[in-house]
Amino acid sequence: MPPLHSCPVLTRSTHAAPIKAGYKAGTKIRFAKAGNEAAGGFQDIVFVLEEKPHATFKREGDDLIYTFKVPLVDALSGPAGGGSPTKTLTHLDGRTINFNVPYPRGGGAPLKPGQEIRIAGEGMPITRKNAPKPKGDLVVRIEVVFPDRISSAQAEGVRKVLG
Repeated sequence: MPPLHSCPVLTRSTHAAPIKAGYKAGTKIRFAKAGNEAAGGFQDIVFVLEEKPHATFKREGDDLIYTFKVPLVDALSGPAGGGSPTKTLTHLDGRTINFNVPYPRGGGAPLKPGQEIRIAGEGMPITRKNAPKPKGDLVVRIEVVFPDRISSAQAEGVRKVLG
């Protein structure tokens, strides 16, 4: 009689993964002893979270990054006609968030590429125990949009004004 060999027995089970708001990419969710049997007992099943890219926001740690595009002329002199510095965005949870863009008006510091406007407590939920605050910040990052081309007359005018 040939020796007996063990045959794997397949069973199907469902596990609800408790994914909390604010979990970061790389967070591991472990189901102890829910995997295949091996020498020494059953193995754990471990899920490793990945973040799906978002069309509007990017995550940096606990902060939520929103890129706000500003044409070069507005970055240097403010919007034409003295437009409002108050802008709005729709947060991940559907709320409307208002923020003020520090445009130069009648002189002053121009907006710079990468300049940030920080809105405290409007970022991602923080899941770490003993965290100093419950949420990260919403960071509005200024992206100055340069024109694709300028005419020689425009270049000369810029040089006269800024040179």
